Amino acid sequence: MTTPVTELALALLDTDGLPASMRDRALIASITSTTRERTPLAPNFASDLGVRTRSDAEVYLSEVASMQGIDVDSYLRRLEPDQVLQVITENRKTAGYVEATLDALLNFAGQWTLVAAIAPALLAEPEHYGTGELTYAAAALSAVKNPAARTGFTQAVDSAATSFSWSMATIRLAAWLIKRANNLDAGEAILGDREARIDALVRERRISCGDGEVMKGVGHNLRALIWTKRKNGQEANASLSLARTALRSNGLVCVGASERNRYYAQSTVNQIQLEAMQHGFDTAYEASEEHLTWARESDPTSVTEALSLTGYMAYRSNKLNTAEAHLVEAISRLELEGAPTQLSAVRKAMIATLHVQGRDEQALLLLDQLQRDPAGLDRYRIAA
Repeated sequence: MTTPVTELALALLDTDGLPASMRDRALIASITSTTRERTPLAPNFASDLGVRTRSDAEVYLSEVASMQGIDVDSYLRRLEPDQVLQVITENRKTAGYVEATLDALLNFAGQWTLVAAIAPALLAEPEHYGTGELTYAAAALSAVKNPAARTGFTQAVDSAATSFSWSMATIRLAAWLIKRANNLDAGEAILGDREARIDALVRERRISCGDGEVMKGVGHNLRALIWTKRKNGQEANASLSLARTALRSNGLVCVGASERNRYYAQSTVNQIQLEAMQHGFDTAYEASEEHLTWARESDPTSVTEALSLTGYMAYRSNKLNTAEAHLVEAISRLELEGAPTQLSAVRKAMIATLHVQGRDEQALLLLDQLQRDPAGLDRYRIAA
């Protein structure tokens, strides 16, 4: 049995000229089994280690569907929490069904409130669900600021089937405590216990030394946020230095190189942002250019964020030609990637760059595009 979200995904896949990002997301949403691979064009917002909630999926779906002549509301208005919960309950013994359904609701349709409405029922019977399903439930509760999210993230830790899955589930729990509950002491305690267990897993030969270092590196990166919130820049820098060293480790078995590179990129971005706060934008700009070079060579999935960051740092350090070049490239990539939130931020930086140069007419045109075309779909309309 499928939900209206699956039907909507199939309807989109049946149209011509569908943007690649929506094609990838709709393809995942059209199947009712767990997705082993997803492209960078189909991000998993709910498993984000920053436990952030974004409207990207909902906005992009609405804009693309409208362009393709499909009425999104005719599908989504048929989504009722009780009916969705019934479908999940009836099919929870089917491998991958529940995780795929929640994935489609959040990452394809952006239905955070709906998933939050059914999440308590899932948390009431955690024995029926795995780490993926419980993470989705907890993320949705976090999105609506429901403190029961802590229970969901804890249950996701308890249900983890592998060392790496446990490691990342624990990070999400700590991240929620630090970022959403502002309970720094509790988050710090969890990170300390996590690091001790990772060391034990290495000694027991459950994971490789390289796996352990990368897992600990992710923890060091989050610990830097604790020190930043405590206004201790020296300790924050030390934690980020530890993170970046650990996240360059090799000899990986349980952790993929692409995952390691992604986490390394995150820690480097955090380091650059801290550099800007402590030493100014000129120094941070130089570091961001180095990071952009690394991303182009080692982690293509990090290039867009690196361009956005470097363009902004160039603007703030008055290197306006360089800022414009990086921001133009970032905008082009973000339009292809279907990322409205980041696209809006980069367009605003570009508007500021144009304004400082006295190019207000171009700035106003971009401002109009920002308001009229939040998903960056003009390129597809023009091509059609």
